[in-house]
Amino acid sequence: MMQLGATHPHGHVRTCTRRTAAADDGAVGTLIRPITLSTREITFRREMLGWVGAVHFVLEPLGDDQTEALFAGLRCTDTVRLRGGAVVPSPQFLVAPPGFFAPNYQISLDEHFAESLDLVVPDDAALLAIVTHRNPIGRSTVNLFSPIVVNRHSGLADQYVPASSEAETGWSVRTPLPLALVADDT
Repeated sequence: MMQLGATHPHGHVRTCTRRTAAADDGAVGTLIRPITLSTREITFRREMLGWVGAVHFVLEPLGDDQTEALFAGLRCTDTVRLRGGAVVPSPQFLVAPPGFFAPNYQISLDEHFAESLDLVVPDDAALLAIVTHRNPIGRSTVNLFSPIVVNRHSGLADQYVPASSEAETGWSVRTPLPLALVADDT
């Protein structure tokens, strides 16, 4: 199993490790931090769930300081259809690191998934959660159940969907935004 987002004993947060918690040797992993991937192309290893033909994307950090952006746009560059057949021109998703919404965020990837993205060491992975913006902002949600996992070096990505249920993982597809974020925006 590969742990993503597991709290590190020194107050850091890992983005991934292939060690079990019991075998933890204290190696420092990636910190929860703003999206540090600059504008780059991202290729999903299979179509994005629910979006026929959505494989090629551009990740574009949002905000004035693009090197320290908390949010990014994930814009599809393919011709995309919904499962029902309707064409959707250039769908774009608002994404952010899941640890921004839930500091204790943690998921476990199976070995096959980690290997399919060529994730070898903790800093190989970046986690992104899709944010669904609604009006008023207090109705907005974030998908913490099935994050997007990106190989920072190659740009290869996939959306991870656990074999467990939302109740078993403790994370929801429609997690309400933390009240502090909603209060700051009003």
